[in-house]
Amino acid sequence: MIVAGMRLEMKVAGVVVLYHPDENVLENIKTYIDDIDLLFAVDNSDKKNIKIVESLKKDCRIQYVDNHGNKGIAAALNAAAVRALKGGYDYLLTMDQDSRAADDMLEKLFHYIEQHAAEKLGIVSAYHRKVTEKNCYYLKPYEPMMVVMTSGNLLNLMAYRKTGKFLEKLFIDHVDNEYCLRLHRNGYKIIRVNDATLYHNLGRNVRIAGMDKTLHNEVRLYYILRNSLCLWKKYQKEFPEYVAVSRNEVFTMIRGNLLYGKHKLARIKNLLRAVYDYKRGHFGKIN
Repeated sequence: MIVAGMRLEMKVAGVVVLYHPDENVLENIKTYIDDIDLLFAVDNSDKKNIKIVESLKKDCRIQYVDNHGNKGIAAALNAAAVRALKGGYDYLLTMDQDSRAADDMLEKLFHYIEQHAAEKLGIVSAYHRKVTEKNCYYLKPYEPMMVVMTSGNLLNLMAYRKTGKFLEKLFIDHVDNEYCLRLHRNGYKIIRVNDATLYHNLGRNVRIAGMDKTLHNEVRLYYILRNSLCLWKKYQKEFPEYVAVSRNEVFTMIRGNLLYGKHKLARIKNLLRAVYDYKRGHFGKIN
């Protein structure tokens, strides 16, 4: 594999998870497809965009995978990782459909991996920048992380083989955090390379009382709370600092959504249902 004139010994596959994408996904894929050996486009869409599917299938570097409906982000990532392992790949680049790589993002991630080959690396991650963000300042060239978001990561597939699959019962939300904590449990490092840039749409913020608030619909609130409760219990003893920070962030987010969001009754009902389902061990997709 050759990146920016350098020959790399490792084989790298990628995965982009699709869910009712628009045509921007094709342009986003172009920003990283040349730097990997093969891309798995795993389609979680209930109704397929035939035009996009046909465009993907025309590219011999892309393997389109119909996931037959929305089985969640974890199932889509596992579908690609299992295929990558069978194909003899060393790393898996994980990307969201609305993410795009800076020209040298993968070059910088690969360089870090080559320079630290003796270390027990689980994930090497890019620095996330908002598409609208003009400048990015950081104090260190790279730093260890407790958790990172899924997009812009190079996942060591040997670490995946040892750590196990992404937890499909979570469906969406905190799938990335749970996996990062499990990597730490197995002795793997998670490193963010701060000058490797990923451009990412981090969600829609609403400006209220001079502050940016991220508002989620009632279904997302359900998944966030239910899955947070699961992680807090599972990792409280091993990672108490993470759990403390996560609790504060989640409850602050819920409070803001109840104060400023619409459909308050529906939000409250789904939050109560999240607690109920968690207590009775009901996971997966909300009915």
